[in-house]
Amino acid sequence: MSKQADNRANHRDAASLLRELYPEPYRIKVTRPALRSRFVALPSASATRLLLPADARLGPATLRHARRALGLRSRLLTTSVGLALRTGAAQLVTSGFTVESASHADSIDRVLESALDRRVVIGIFLGPPRANQKPVLQVLDRDGGLLGIAKIGLDPLTRRLGQNEADALTDLAGSDWSNLEVPKLLHFDRWRGNTVLVQSPLNLRAAPARVDPRVRVGAMRELATRNGVVMSSWDRSEYLARLQGRIASLGESGLVDRMRGVVREVACSKACITFGACHGDWTAWNMAIVGRRALVWDWERYERDVPLGFDELHFTFMPMLQSDDPGAAGLDLIRLAPRILQRVGVDPEDAKEICVLYLLDIGIRYLADRQSEAGARGGDVTRWLAPVLSAVGGRHIKVVRHDG
Repeated sequence: MSKQADNRANHRDAASLLRELYPEPYRIKVTRPALRSRFVALPSASATRLLLPADARLGPATLRHARRALGLRSRLLTTSVGLALRTGAAQLVTSGFTVESASHADSIDRVLESALDRRVVIGIFLGPPRANQKPVLQVLDRDGGLLGIAKIGLDPLTRRLGQNEADALTDLAGSDWSNLEVPKLLHFDRWRGNTVLVQSPLNLRAAPARVDPRVRVGAMRELATRNGVVMSSWDRSEYLARLQGRIASLGESGLVDRMRGVVREVACSKACITFGACHGDWTAWNMAIVGRRALVWDWERYERDVPLGFDELHFTFMPMLQSDDPGAAGLDLIRLAPRILQRVGVDPEDAKEICVLYLLDIGIRYLADRQSEAGARGGDVTRWLAPVLSAVGGRHIKVVRHDG
């Protein structure tokens, strides 16, 4: 099987996903209307983004426990869908899936009930196309209370990320945070060769849609310095050595060779850089603000010994990268980098070097994960990284060098 075909196979439709979670002897069938289904498929069985319990009480409860703060438009949509589920109107007009029971057969329900020691109901959220797409489960009790969030790793990449997140939550546990709140790891294990991670829910019900930048920056700094920081030149840093190893694993291409050359150039710099801990995917859709604390989830990219400021750059760059025209996103980020990184205490003279390395880091990640083949927005790395590589060292962007 080609790499592209293998990657497409990782993106399961709702029916094949349910067969993974309810393997034989269970039988999965599409039903219309969804009145007697196990799950209501929204918006449809053929293009499913949500699988909600068909129960008139538990379906709306699953929607209420959204994992991020919602704006007015999303709240209105959620309210209208919830009302349709409560009245049974949604079950009458949409399709769904039945799961024909097999007594005492293995299933994700039994795994979660064993982990949490109680009966559970699940709703399943399917993300947009991307290489690290995985089912995210709302795990509810029979009264609609949210017990936890479960992620199921069904392929090599998402299983590795599941292990990374379990390690991250273990590493972060027990910290006395002032500005940050992190989920607790409730369960992590292997099931049928796949990873099952269950973490505690964060209380997002009171979170406004707006993210207060002061609270966010304070939380980023607290995370970065939690285990202390290290001051080092690029060439002596563990980070640059890891980055060079990741580039080497990509194989050979013109783009990779140019990336390697930029890293060699940065390694000649005598700048003294601050390294600390990094969430790795800190975006507006992976956090909420409640009071003076940032509630942050999705820790599967957490890493130590990363240049201070990567999380702040990532927060700015991801919306730019997912725009309709991301070609200039990298160059725009470099232009903004001195002002962006000043927020977390980075010397403006070092900002461009740090930003270039951040962009290389994301480019390497996307190439290694084959995000382009998965259809992820911004997955065409050449489109936004090649202009950066062409500009570095030229008259538009010059990698800063210090004399000592």
